Amino acid sequence: MTFELICEIEPPTRPDLKHVRHQIGTMSKIAHSFLIPDNHIGRATVSSVAVAHEVEAMGAR
Repeated sequence: MTFELICEIEPPTRPDLKHVRHQIGTMSKIAHSFLIPDNHIGRATVSSVAVAHEVEAMGAR
């Protein structure tokens, strides 16, 4: 039986993607893809589309 590991990355509340890039770089070694929620708790965050673009730019899915 095989399965895929999906890692959720919460968009940051500040316009700095350094922490997100670190998470992607670290977790991409074991995760098959990433899930970026769209502001699920109603606070101001970086756009989930911008974070998804960063995931793609770093070669992840």
